[in-house]
Amino acid sequence: MNFPSKMIERLQEWMVDFASDAGRTRDDIHIDQLDLRFRPDSTWVEGAQLTLAAARAVADSRSLPVTIAVQIFLAEGTVPLDPDSRLVHELLRLGLSWTPPSLVAYKRGEEPWVTDTSFHRLEVPLGSDWGSGAHAYFQEWYDTSESSYDRRLWIVI
Repeated sequence: MNFPSKMIERLQEWMVDFASDAGRTRDDIHIDQLDLRFRPDSTWVEGAQLTLAAARAVADSRSLPVTIAVQIFLAEGTVPLDPDSRLVHELLRLGLSWTPPSLVAYKRGEEPWVTDTSFHRLEVPLGSDWGSGAHAYFQEWYDTSESSYDRRLWIVI
C-alpha cells in the first residue's frame, strides 16, 4: 500500500518518540493531525483504516515494541448495547461522535483490554479493510454527568 510521505514521516516521528520514552505506556494522536484529508467526519472510517495500516507498516519496519490500535468514538446513547449481537459495520452505522478517531500506541504488555473489564472483544470477522490479524473491542460505560452511555470501538493490530 502506498501511503502519503508526510503521514509516514509524522507517524515515524510520533511512534519512535513514544517507543523510546520509558516513562510513557500510552500515547495517541488524532487521525486529522496526521493528514488533513481526515478532518471531515465523512472520511473518519476510511482515515482510521488507512492510518492504522500505515502505523502497522512503520512499527513493523522499525521493529518497535508497541501495540497499535485505532479508537473510534461512537455516538452516545441512553440504552446499553449488546455488543455480541452487533457486527463492526453495524456499530459504525449507529453513528460517530464529534471527535475524530485516534491512533493509539501502547507499550507491549500495557494494553488496557487485557485487564479492563469495560472492553468487550467482538468475536466477528473484520474483513480485509482493517488488515490481517486485526480484531475489535467494544467499550461502553455510563457517564453520570451526561446521563448517557459513552462508547468506543477499538480496532487492534
